[in-house]
Amino acid sequence: MKTRPKGNSGIFFHTQYQVKGIPAKCFEFQINNTGSDQKYRTGAIYPTKPLDKVLVKDDEWFECHLSVRGSKVVLKVNGETTHDVELPVDAKSGLSLSSGTFAIQSHDPGSVVYFRRIRVKPLE
Repeated sequence: MKTRPKGNSGIFFHTQYQVKGIPAKCFEFQINNTGSDQKYRTGAIYPTKPLDKVLVKDDEWFECHLSVRGSKVVLKVNGETTHDVELPVDAKSGLSLSSGTFAIQSHDPGSVVYFRRIRVKPLE
């Protein structure tokens, strides 16, 4: 991935199909290096596990890895583990990890984020 300055995006996982709008039931692997949300930077799990440090720079390609096995979720940015947790971690969110699809977020017209070499592998 590569972000432009103020880019904000993400990879929604365990979503449910909706005709329109942002998925209401999902978790998000946050992609946000210099966007306005300083609590959820690249490598955070939105909305339950913040990460406020910037790990990668805008305008440089970086790699993200997301693994979900049962309720265990592992996120990595350039090989560095940012979260290795059991979800849900915040009961007030009302979210649960079970099954579903994934989606790439287009946050707003001013956010420019590039994706390449997306690979999906079913896990047993």
